[in-house]
Amino acid sequence: MQYHISTGLVIQHFEKDCNCPLCEMEKIVEANICRELLADGCMDDDVRHQVNARGFCLKHFEQLYEMPSKLGLSLQMTTRMNTIFKTFQPVNSTRKAKKQAKALESELTTCIVCDYTQKEMVKYYKTIAQLFDKEDQFKQMLASSNGFCLKHYAKLLEYSDFAFFSSAQYLKALYEVESNRLNKSVELLQAFSNRHDYRNLGKPLGEATNALPRIKNDFFGKK
Repeated sequence: MQYHISTGLVIQHFEKDCNCPLCEMEKIVEANICRELLADGCMDDDVRHQVNARGFCLKHFEQLYEMPSKLGLSLQMTTRMNTIFKTFQPVNSTRKAKKQAKALESELTTCIVCDYTQKEMVKYYKTIAQLFDKEDQFKQMLASSNGFCLKHYAKLLEYSDFAFFSSAQYLKALYEVESNRLNKSVELLQAFSNRHDYRNLGKPLGEATNALPRIKNDFFGKK
């Protein structure tokens, strides 16, 4: 299979035995975006304007804070405060107070890292579908994978039309690998619950020990 800039990251993570290849890819995308925001992004007027308007969610603020450039984060947050202070004004009635409350709350729901990450991930959802259409070896990789968290499975469905004439086969392959994953999770949950029946006291949990962490990964991905 040919590696190039648009497929390398996809193939690399589908070759691995990982919980969800797209979760692993998303971590890399997020980290790259965060590094850029604290490096050249601090000097880019367009980026600063977007940070001003969108800010950061808690998850990505903490990720940025863990990086070496505290100055870069300080500069970006100074920019972001410009927008907050436009919303943060004295009010003289409960009607205006409620309006400002909604405006302030909405400022906490946007994040430029989330925006950039989603934009980049869309390219990979499309690339995966296109690889399935063009590469028989990738079909085998997909079929032997562990499936995906539900968030990323939904995204693969959303962009399945990029498999073109192979779309029906692609959807079938996605369903089969995801069905295997979820059925296994249900089996482990049932086994976990059964082991807590008084008639099964003392019996080892075995693989069912990981039933709840596994279902957490199914629903929310591996952070």
